[in-house]
Amino acid sequence: MTTNLPRLELQSAELATWLDKQAPDIWWLVDGDPLLTGNLSFPCPGDVLAKELRRVGQPLLLIPTKNTESADRHLSSGDLDLLVQKEDDRDERIIQFRWAKSPDSTDWMLIEDKDSARWALGDD
Repeated sequence: MTTNLPRLELQSAELATWLDKQAPDIWWLVDGDPLLTGNLSFPCPGDVLAKELRRVGQPLLLIPTKNTESADRHLSSGDLDLLVQKEDDRDERIIQFRWAKSPDSTDWMLIEDKDSARWALGDD
């Protein structure tokens, strides 16, 4: 339950900017969001996801998994590197979100997908 966690709001365009700053060969998976998964096939390259996030243009709530935040605030793309979680066994980044203005929104995850990136580059 996330009721006692701070409200960390981020515009989807800021998430897109952060994705643009990652290596161009990184692929991403979205798990649990019908809006994005209804519009894109996943996994997909970061630039494709960034374009869709800019098109959607809605604020997001980042669900913190680390105890680094204590107050509500608006985030920028530069804040995400400090808040991202890494999968220990695969060294892939995971960030949990929900759409801020949608009352029906559920938590969803943005997951770095190294296997798909290797496949797309032919580095099996």
